[in-house]
Amino acid sequence: MTTLARASIIISLGNFANFLVSAGKSIVVAKYFGTGNELDSFFIAYIPFLILNGILVSSMQYSIIPVIVDLSEKGEERMGILLFNSFFTLSVIIFLSLGVLMFLFSESIVGLLAPGFGTEKTRLAGKILRIISPAIVISGASEIINSLFHSKRKFGLPIFGGLVNISLSFLYLLIFLYQGIHALAFGMVLGSCAQCGISLWGAYRERMGVALTYRFANVGFPLVFHNLVPMFLSILFTNVNLAVDQIMASVLPAGSVSALNYASNMNNIFHQVFIYSIGSAVLPFLSHYVAKGNLVEMKNTFKLGIRVVFYILLPITIIILIVGEPVVELVFQRGVFDNYSTLFVSNAWKAFSLGMIAMGVGILGVRILTALQMTKVLAYISFFNIFMNVTLNWVLMKFYGHVGIALSTSISYLVSSILIMVSIYKIIGDMQLEELLIPLKKILYWASLSGIVNYIVLFLLSFIQSRIFAALFSAMIGLSLYLIVSWKEKSMEFQIIVDNLRFKDKPA
Repeated sequence: MTTLARASIIISLGNFANFLVSAGKSIVVAKYFGTGNELDSFFIAYIPFLILNGILVSSMQYSIIPVIVDLSEKGEERMGILLFNSFFTLSVIIFLSLGVLMFLFSESIVGLLAPGFGTEKTRLAGKILRIISPAIVISGASEIINSLFHSKRKFGLPIFGGLVNISLSFLYLLIFLYQGIHALAFGMVLGSCAQCGISLWGAYRERMGVALTYRFANVGFPLVFHNLVPMFLSILFTNVNLAVDQIMASVLPAGSVSALNYASNMNNIFHQVFIYSIGSAVLPFLSHYVAKGNLVEMKNTFKLGIRVVFYILLPITIIILIVGEPVVELVFQRGVFDNYSTLFVSNAWKAFSLGMIAMGVGILGVRILTALQMTKVLAYISFFNIFMNVTLNWVLMKFYGHVGIALSTSISYLVSSILIMVSIYKIIGDMQLEELLIPLKKILYWASLSGIVNYIVLFLLSFIQSRIFAALFSAMIGLSLYLIVSWKEKSMEFQIIVDNLRFKDKPA
């Protein structure tokens, strides 16, 4: 079994375990907090953590990994450790400073993030932000340490630490439910402490030499910061819109922020699970072809990636549009999460799902632009994406409320993905995208056929009392038909996914 296959197995199992625990936690949160004011306050207080961990920390991780690997391959491992410790020390100083600022000015920060909140909601969100401010420092330090494990191709311990984090926060919530929404915040801090402890213990056990230092490396930093900008912009493209959406939803009726968060998390399940699969099957080849100057193979691989994105995400989008509401009812509707909450969340989920394919294609394009070191292009598109999302939010939320915000995010991803495709065309020449028309037409035909069957079966089963069973059964029939037809037609996209699930490393 190859190294890539072993890594894929570890990451896949870890992600799946993480998903199960996160799903259980979300169900409990929905039962006891629904889509009310308390949960709105928590999600607004969570935005600084989301921005720092989801964007800043991730971009830092991916910036330092290639530099450490390069130094190690050149036999300068000690210099690599000194560089890491310098970067780690600087990161801890930054996180600590930000954490202190968030603790001291929590209510002012909440006031900026949620201008539509009343006094009580602002005060509650400020208190929650003060509670979780240590987690921003602790989690940030832990994730930077994990980047050292990744540079050495050791994925097990970081994934285990993440699983312990979410499990402990879930356990704390179950035990201390009487603390109300504060239990979510305290559990988050507890889980972050445990994860950081596991990372430090693992680094000590592996003798990685992790330490705070006053001696800063004089080489490597320019390369780290050169990588930091494009990675920051790449991650910004896929992460910042959720924060923007929640901030603008704060002026809408109570529950709008929570509904958007539930809907976005439902949507992100498919991005994490299926776009990850696309990455395992296709994306690793892109950087190799760019490095070798083999643009022909890079173009072919990129087009194949687009086909796989459409093949996976188009039928999922159709299924969400048809049976999204019963699925939300099945997963969340219990306790204070009532019929109104189900409708609130499912409508937003359907609107988010319309941009799923565009986001997948955009991620492929961002990878190419990053590999080509087109930092300025990424900057222009990323900031335009944010500007357009804010503008569309402002327009559509007036007519459709929180659903308009979700719809504007989907439109923003569509336009940004088109701009990315145009930019790639200008940089590397004709992509011969007309070659995609025939396979994409086939995928559209198969997905439409499965959707029609799904809808017909759902209609025929409308007489039974359990609409949840009817929705799941009809979706299963439609999806089964889609897979059978694509298998019978010997679809290349179907075969790529099967090979990837078997952990076969085949060239594109």
